[in-house]
Amino acid sequence: MAGKRLPVGFSLRSQLWFRWTGKCFETATNHMLNLCSMMKFILHGILLTFLTSCQSVTAPNHLRGSHAMSTTGSNEVSLHETWGLVDYLDSTVVQKEIARFRQSEATMMAILMILEGDTLVRTFGSVLYNQSYTLEPSKDTIAMIQSKISRDTWALIKQGDLIKMAQVKVEFGQIDSNIYTLRRRHDLDTMTNGDQLQFERCLTQYFHRHIFEGSYTNAVNGDTVRFSAPNKISGLSNYDSYWVNGYFGTSHPFKEKDAVLLINSITKESSWYNWSFNNNRLVLIPFAKETIKVNGEWKETDEYVLSNENILLVHH
Repeated sequence: MAGKRLPVGFSLRSQLWFRWTGKCFETATNHMLNLCSMMKFILHGILLTFLTSCQSVTAPNHLRGSHAMSTTGSNEVSLHETWGLVDYLDSTVVQKEIARFRQSEATMMAILMILEGDTLVRTFGSVLYNQSYTLEPSKDTIAMIQSKISRDTWALIKQGDLIKMAQVKVEFGQIDSNIYTLRRRHDLDTMTNGDQLQFERCLTQYFHRHIFEGSYTNAVNGDTVRFSAPNKISGLSNYDSYWVNGYFGTSHPFKEKDAVLLINSITKESSWYNWSFNNNRLVLIPFAKETIKVNGEWKETDEYVLSNENILLVHH
């Protein structure tokens, strides 16, 4: 079975090179390793607080119909709004995948943007946050923004009631030819009411609600398995809660595979599983720590690999 690990809602704030191992930051001293073990139970409580401190997020509006335009007194379209990255927030829900949509620099920079008047007030990305810029709302290109990761330059362009995000200058390599889209997401204002950690909590619950929640039948034993708000699970072994890996930060040990942590809050035990949907079927495959041979001895790495087991759940 997968190793027993608990996560922390960790984002890289100013340094991008720390490595998250799923248990603690590893050091070279036995003293710190002992501290990691002692912190396991404390981190479990932090995780539960992380998962329950965000208000519910409503269903994506694009699944119910389009937004009406917001206009100023001069009939100019107002940009005053929370704007969400369609290529991430919408695509993850429709395709029921997270990992493959998190790799773009647009996602790292701007999953959500808050625009007020002539100012881009704040941004919330999977890595960067709290960037602000002066806008030129009367022009088609309302701003040129720069990534603090790569120093590449992006244009924000008005297009009807949408904003397009296009890379226009790169420091190294080739320009990203994809044109990204942001749309009005007033329904996600709750995500922007606090700091980056609050955003991560709310986005995690957004994934829980729109990807996992519902009743399933275990294809092996016929048991009913329920994923319910905000992060509860019943009917699957001895697990009672779960946490979807939202891929915040830059280091991820699951080799670009989607991961969910299943938790027993009584025993404080937990296991990482890969998850994937195929129509109404949810497949869970336990992760195991990767082992490599070093000087004739097998040693665990910080990475995870898939085991040979699987659980098939069929959505009702």
